[in-house]
Amino acid sequence: MEKPTSNQSLETLDKVRVLYRQGKYEACLSTVREFSQHPEHKTYLEEFLELAGRSQFHLGYLDLALTNFLKLQDLNPNYPKINFRIALSYDEKRDFKNAMDFYKKELSINANHLPSLYNSARLMLFYNETKIAESVYRYIISIEKNATEAYLNLTQCKHFENVAEQETADLLQISLDPTLSVQQKIESSFALGKMFDDLNDYDRSFTYYLHGNTLAYSKKNFDFEDESRYVAAIEKAYSAKLPTSREQTALQPIFLIGLPRSGKTQTERLINLSIHAKPCSEAKVISNLAATMHHLKKTRAEFPISQSQLTEADLGEFTHSIAKKYQDLPGTDSLIILDTTPNYYLYLGLIHQIFPEAKIIHCLRDPLDHCLQMYFKYFSKGHAYSYDLASLGHFYKLFTQMMAFWHKSQDINVLEVRYEDLVTDPQTHQQKIMKFLGVKEFNPVPSGVFNSLEKGRAAHYLQHLEPIRRILKL
Repeated sequence: MEKPTSNQSLETLDKVRVLYRQGKYEACLSTVREFSQHPEHKTYLEEFLELAGRSQFHLGYLDLALTNFLKLQDLNPNYPKINFRIALSYDEKRDFKNAMDFYKKELSINANHLPSLYNSARLMLFYNETKIAESVYRYIISIEKNATEAYLNLTQCKHFENVAEQETADLLQISLDPTLSVQQKIESSFALGKMFDDLNDYDRSFTYYLHGNTLAYSKKNFDFEDESRYVAAIEKAYSAKLPTSREQTALQPIFLIGLPRSGKTQTERLINLSIHAKPCSEAKVISNLAATMHHLKKTRAEFPISQSQLTEADLGEFTHSIAKKYQDLPGTDSLIILDTTPNYYLYLGLIHQIFPEAKIIHCLRDPLDHCLQMYFKYFSKGHAYSYDLASLGHFYKLFTQMMAFWHKSQDINVLEVRYEDLVTDPQTHQQKIMKFLGVKEFNPVPSGVFNSLEKGRAAHYLQHLEPIRRILKL
């Protein structure tokens, strides 16, 4: 093979740059692999490694991306934003400790690097470091013009008590800026909705929430009919008794099922305070299996129709492969895993087939309060149904229908935990949950484990919630 010249290497690098900008990540990687056959040409190796890592990151090859970024850091510790690239890879792998360490390293070099500031503040909230996160968002507001995202996140950290607070006045002024993007208008509307809700100005609050939700819904339209067909297909597939795995593993899986704002976070916290469990927050291991199962076993149909074609042996293979995926996730070495992936309400039948002894905890709360909490929450991704009251009502009804189906079928082991009861009396519900999990020895939770109970909020907005009340017959 003819060795490339330096000029040819530069031409190859230019080609890789173009492919990356066009979003052709597989082609980008293929070209990088071709270049890597000539290791003597190291002039542009650093940028090749960066582009390869970024392409792998976009394609979901996180371990490969991380390997390339760490190799690049070894070659050049001062390569621009390399600590951020490493942090982002760890973050996506849900290895939050390493992610936080590398965000801090990036910020030690550039204290105003906004993505690192936002992501580190988000992780601080995950670790209940609310005051530190609040200070980070205030710092972002001080250095970024029209920092609507920071204002929105700040409203989740604090309770506003005075309409004259400077942050309220500043955000009101920003919201009038005609140059704001649609995204900034959404963020400022949700932030102002929360501020005025805190101040008990409910009509003004709802006006802002309505504006923000309307803009968000126009960006993320929800196909309810498609979701309904999928649920109907699942119910049809699991109406018959299907085989389950007979394989045993040391893994003890616990799945928390519930829509956003249902009390899953509080339930997860109570369990983590009680026993040594491995948090697998939104790991998507089961949903990824459902999406790829027909390729893995070469079935004639996709999930859920494929389930009737699976044998006990097939399911036994899945038991061991999925158990290994959970064990390979970063975190503690505990064999008790705690998965809170949002859409698992669709896959309880599959979970039961793979792990017949799995424990399922269904988190729920007052329907109107619950719907309102979702309507007042801006999600960075997913949950498009929540931005329209009618869509939200229909989806909530569909979710309730799906959960009722699981409660009645397949001998699935499900415990209901109501948010209002859990927060009001955590000790009693700790006993109830631990008994369900089969745990006899656990750490007692303190009486003040949950700071406040958000209950009855919907009463202030009844006139606005008529679409949901009509659909749910409330």
